[in-house]
Parts: sequence; C-alpha cells; structure tokens
Amino acid sequence: MTAPSVEYLRNMTMYPDPRLAIPADRQAIEEIVRQAYSPYMHRIGRQPGPMLDDYEALIGKGRVYVVEREGTIQGILVLVPEQDAMLLDNVAVAPSARGTGIGRSLLEYAERSARAAGYRYISVTSRHRVGWQRWGELGPTELPGSAKWAQSCCAMPLTQSEYL
Repeated sequence: MTAPSVEYLRNMTMYPDPRLAIPADRQAIEEIVRQAYSPYMHRIGRQPGPMLDDYEALIGKGRVYVVEREGTIQGILVLVPEQDAMLLDNVAVAPSARGTGIGRSLLEYAERSARAAGYRYISVTSRHRVGWQRWGELGPTELPGSAKWAQSCCAMPLTQSEYL
C-alpha cells in the first residue's frame, strides 16, 4: 500500500466530508451540474443525463451530497445504492474549484460510503476513462450477474483502493 501524499493529506484537512444536500441547495447543485456538463452537449447532440436528473427528488431521497467552501457549494456527489454495488451516479465540481482536490475528496467519500454500506464495488455510468486514474490500474470490473451491467460502464473493486 502506498503512503498518502502530502497533497492528499492537505486536502483531507481542507475539505470536510460532504453533507447531505437539503432542498435549499437545489439551485446551486443544478448550476454546478449545468456548468460541468454543458460543454459536452455539442459532442453528443443532447443534454447529458446528469443535466436531466430530478435533483429535487434525489435530494428528497438522500442521494445528493455537497461540499461547501467558504459558505458556497463547490462540489456535488450523487450516490445510489443498488443490489450489487453503490452507483456513483454523478460527481461535479464548480469551475472555480477545479484543481483544488474537491473532486478527489468526493470520490474518496464515495468509497468510504460504499464500504460503510457493505458494498464491495462502486459502479459508474460514464463511458469515458476520465477519472479512472483515481482507482489506479484496477480498471473496470463486471459485476457478476448484474442486470445493471448493460447500463453501467464499469465497477471498481473497493478492496484494492490505495486510499483505504
């Protein structure tokens, strides 16, 4: 196991664990999602899925988490418990906070949450390799017998993460 870097340890003290979103956060969440995903609209010819999600409903179900910095929401995370894995449905960071480690802290929180809920895998829906480096060389792993595999791109085993 690799020791955490100085940057990692600094970020852990900079960003507390995300908190559950509340209805009053919806507008800020939707704006971060819009800013994060609208650049992809021209590539795919439509709004990306996260831009179409019903954040009011997701917040009501306790699926959305936010990270605040100086009283402003800077990042969001959507986690959905499924039968075989915790679905990391969305992670987005405000443009002004990119490169600060918030995204990494959200992914680490997703891992801890999945493990605490008894999952051995996190599944993701992205068809892009962006962010996979977070899990090192593990790469995607199919969930045995998962009916969701056709909709999910990959699952990352939690047992081998370098940060756990």
